[in-house]
Amino acid sequence: MHFTVRLLALACFATTTVACSDDDLDEEETVAAIFDAFQPTMAKIVAKGYEAKNASTSGANITTPVTGAGDLQGTMTIGGKTAQSSGSNQNFTLWVQLDGPYIDVEDISFVTDNTTDETKLQFPLQITIQPSDNRMAGTLNGALDVDGDIEGTAIFAFTIATDLADDDVNPAPICSRITGTITQEDTHDFDFILPRDTSTLDAAQLTKCQGL
Repeated sequence: MHFTVRLLALACFATTTVACSDDDLDEEETVAAIFDAFQPTMAKIVAKGYEAKNASTSGANITTPVTGAGDLQGTMTIGGKTAQSSGSNQNFTLWVQLDGPYIDVEDISFVTDNTTDETKLQFPLQITIQPSDNRMAGTLNGALDVDGDIEGTAIFAFTIATDLADDDVNPAPICSRITGTITQEDTHDFDFILPRDTSTLDAAQLTKCQGL
């Protein structure tokens, strides 16, 4: 099985002054560029998804959604429902809203369809194997409007498996293995390891994440 560790390999979007137009990119390159631009956003979503667990002390609806800022522009908001318990498993049914437009990587922005909570990115999660080896699993599904050097709508369908720090006071995400597809005209598959933010994984962490 081939795994990719992705850390923003966007040559024509982040490092040059010459923009890449839709005419310069074929379908596969376009989807890859969307994917690369979305990576830091996805790392934030995973971290904020865990943070949302603590946003409702009584379970049920998260009365105060958690928020974060794009590196360059925009706001991320995550809300929904959580079923908290003292047991080994905890479940969340979350949504992700991107406004602004939302920009983490220069020249590509994202906006969710915020008509209702159901039209936003859907982000159900489950935390398992507590306290011995904290893990988080879930999916991220929905449509994003893409603007900037690339324009259109991208449909995301990802499965996320995250290794959490074995600290039950603060089991922060270490890294995630993400598999799934992005569809923009055609559908393209991805299978990659995503460290939290831009951190570097040591050999043991990388091996563990590859096995998620």
